Order: sequence, then structure tokens, then C-alpha cells
Amino acid sequence: MKELTFGYYDIPPTICLVAGAIYAFKFSKLNSSERLIAVILFMNIVADTAAYFLIHGEMGYQYIYNLLLPLERIIALVVYAKNENTKRAKSIYGLGMAVIMAVYIVGYFSVDLFTEFHYVSNTITALILTALSYLHLRTISSRKVESSRIVILFTAATFMYSALTVSAMSAASFGAQIDFNFFNINLYAYSLWSIILIIAILWNKKT
Repeated sequence: MKELTFGYYDIPPTICLVAGAIYAFKFSKLNSSERLIAVILFMNIVADTAAYFLIHGEMGYQYIYNLLLPLERIIALVVYAKNENTKRAKSIYGLGMAVIMAVYIVGYFSVDLFTEFHYVSNTITALILTALSYLHLRTISSRKVESSRIVILFTAATFMYSALTVSAMSAASFGAQIDFNFFNINLYAYSLWSIILIIAILWNKKT
């Protein structure tokens, strides 16, 4: 096993860990939608921690994110659906969940789940999440639904995060030869996503 180290790529998971600790401390004060957001944070912490030790143990870790990302994206759409008032809106997010599940199922049959990161599946589903996050932001901005600050900022952060990762993963999926480390885009986006969620819970009056 390699010596355990701390590099710049460990900073985003550390920020997420701080966010998760705050949400865990205030968990009893959160409503059902906000608790789902906390669950997404906890899932990321578990996945990042497992990946850290697997990497240093010189073992494969890609399958962790192949399992995490579909669950994370589906739970995000559940949060949006719970925050909507109309059946039509809820059905749109339900359809989004079904499409995301279908994309990953097809991906699991075409690419090895345990040895390769599913760039194409994750790019397509990130694009779907970006579109539906934008849709929910429009609904919130039109004041058609009442939303807590945590849900509002989670939606905005998820839109930003998924939009940035689409560009990073699409470049990797299609083998773009560009003199830039697209992995850094994901690191910056992940850090900003976690920071926004920290701001959201500290700014929320109920918590």
C-alpha cells in the first residue's frame, strides 16, 4: 500500500466532508427534501473516502463513482419533484429519473462497471440533470413554488456543477486532444458545490 498523502485533489472531498459534518449536526432541523440533500453529501463522503484508500492501496476505484453518480442524480431529481406543486412538473422529473436509469443500465452492459469510468453515461446524465436543474430554477424564480434557501442554493449549485462536468466529461468521452486538464474543472466545480451547500445551511433561518 502506498503512503497516505494529501494533495490538491483531496481538497474538494475535504470541503465536502466539512459540509457533511454541518448537515449531520443540524440534521434534526431539516425538512424531508433537505435531508435528501444531506444524504447526497453523505454518499459523496463515503465514496470519496473509499476511493482515497483504494487509490493508495493501488486498487480500482472507478466503480464507486459508476454507482454513486446515478444515485446522486436520481435523488437530486426527487428533491426537485418534492418541491413542485403540479403533477405535470413531477412527471417531468419522474421521466428524467427513468431516462437516467435507462442510460446507466445500457452503459453497464456496454462498459465494464468495475474497471472503467462510464464517461458517456455520466456525460449524458449530467446533461439531463443540468437541463432539469435549470427548469427547476426557472420554477423557483417565477415564485410558483415555496422553497427553502437550502433547496434553492442546492438547485443552483447542482446546475453549476453538472453544467461544468458536462464540458469536462464530454471532452474526455470523445477523446478531445486539448492542452488542459479537464479533471481540474470537476475538482473546482465539486469544491464550489460543497461551499454553496455550506453557505445554504448556515444562511438558512430554520437551521
